Amino acid sequence: MTWINAIQTKQLESPPSIDERVSIAKVLVNKATINPQNISVVLSTGIDFFIQPSDSVAIASGLAADHALCATINNSCASMSAAIELAMYRISGQLDNIAIVTSSSIFSDIYRTGKPVDCANGVGAAIISNKKEGFKIEKIAHRKNASFFGLKTIIPIGESSSKLKFNENKEGRLWDSYRQAAVDFPIEAMKETLCEHGWDISEVDHWIFHRSELTKLWISGLGLNIDQSHPNMGALTSLAQLDKLKNSGYLMPKDKVAVLELALGMSVSIMLLESEEYA
Repeated sequence: MTWINAIQTKQLESPPSIDERVSIAKVLVNKATINPQNISVVLSTGIDFFIQPSDSVAIASGLAADHALCATINNSCASMSAAIELAMYRISGQLDNIAIVTSSSIFSDIYRTGKPVDCANGVGAAIISNKKEGFKIEKIAHRKNASFFGLKTIIPIGESSSKLKFNENKEGRLWDSYRQAAVDFPIEAMKETLCEHGWDISEVDHWIFHRSELTKLWISGLGLNIDQSHPNMGALTSLAQLDKLKNSGYLMPKDKVAVLELALGMSVSIMLLESEEYA
């Protein structure tokens, strides 16, 4: 089994620099007294333009992780679970191997204004290993709705993210259809994943949803009575909420946690976790 051993996230007033991304990973590694030579993979997630070299290379260099495989994972707001699963494969069966997964959230002030959901900048990092501590990764599942692969987000180079536009299909109603599916499909995917893993909805102690204007509809569709008020932090959202949960005082050993991420495409990623030693 693989565990998310430690998490460190930080909300910022302005978009994070690469130095801030390196710094938060260093804090986490130093706290855990990790030998950098045992870091076998460094993955970075986010919703940035293509950058060369990858942020992960700069982060690995800052950590002195000289032998780490480096890559950037970009599946929009569903990037974190993908990165964690790739890290699991890299360290599988190797007790001394450690993965560092980092993330950032970059929202311009223009984009954050007037939106139905609050957005926030931030940075974060997590340690993934086979050490029995933190959140045990029970299952990671990915679901795709092929009907919407034609829906692409267009952000013109050099423009702020407030210029975000959606292409239309020939009927011009793709976005309306997408929005309804974006309500129904994640609910179906979560129910199927829980059933496949033998968990009932009533057994889940903590829920973490990607923050959007649809979050309340997912919660209602699953028959839950909870409040989710965390800001949208892009690919960092689920990690930031897990960090908040482990520091809340409400997390107990063996608690079950369900995480739902949604990206344009439409791509749904789900993580089922069980707490071990945080409480």
